[in-house]
Amino acid sequence: MYMQNQCTGGQCSTGMTRGCEGNMGACGMGQCASGYGYKTEKDKMTELMETVKCAKESLLKEKIKARLEARIGKKLDKIADVAVEMLMNKWKMKHEKYEMKEAMMEKMEDIMSEGKKD
Repeated sequence: MYMQNQCTGGQCSTGMTRGCEGNMGACGMGQCASGYGYKTEKDKMTELMETVKCAKESLLKEKIKARLEARIGKKLDKIADVAVEMLMNKWKMKHEKYEMKEAMMEKMEDIMSEGKKD
């Protein structure tokens, strides 16, 4: 029985790296896309059917996204706004903390250098 070459970490089970597409594994195939491993029309049809299934799943995801957007999009926008605001405030506080630390270090260095002059 003939088995198709599998892609693992971007490398075909034959040891060849050319033609392996790692992202095909996301659709459940994970086979070499360059033609390595195809010996029959049945193999080609099997891959085509997997591609169709993958496209159907992708389309379903898009339709679900559209319905979620219609029903709760405004609430998700508000959540996203607050999340972005939180991140921006975190960055601002981190920058202010850094500036305050630098000012305190300069002050400390000034005090320490005064003792050396005496």
